[in-house]
Amino acid sequence: MVYKQIPQSVATFMETITEKCGEEHADWAKNFNAAFANTLLTTVKRHEDGTTFLLTGDIPAMWLRDSTAQVRPYLVIAKEDEDLAAMISGLVKKQFYYINIDPYAHAFNETANGAGHLTDHTEMNDWI
Repeated sequence: MVYKQIPQSVATFMETITEKCGEEHADWAKNFNAAFANTLLTTVKRHEDGTTFLLTGDIPAMWLRDSTAQVRPYLVIAKEDEDLAAMISGLVKKQFYYINIDPYAHAFNETANGAGHLTDHTEMNDWI
């Protein structure tokens, strides 16, 4: 399941930010609201098992660090919104699932599909 629309709690929070920015910083509010909504609408995938997968970058994978950073701004709202809290809880469950697969990996595919950079032939040097 993906978010088809912004939860009311998030919309209310965005309205508060818009009010606090006022006309003087309306562009700040516009940028914030676009990014805040976009994360939920385009990166969050809720799974039937109660876990949550977040697309986190330029590859179709979930980076552990980045997925944590992506949901952190929603923690304030989640204490009042059970569905948002369940989404975040589902993310933590998914992260632990992945960590149990490989505690040293940085990113994971949504499914065991073999996608990745296994064919990447990086020139190894002292910087890597």
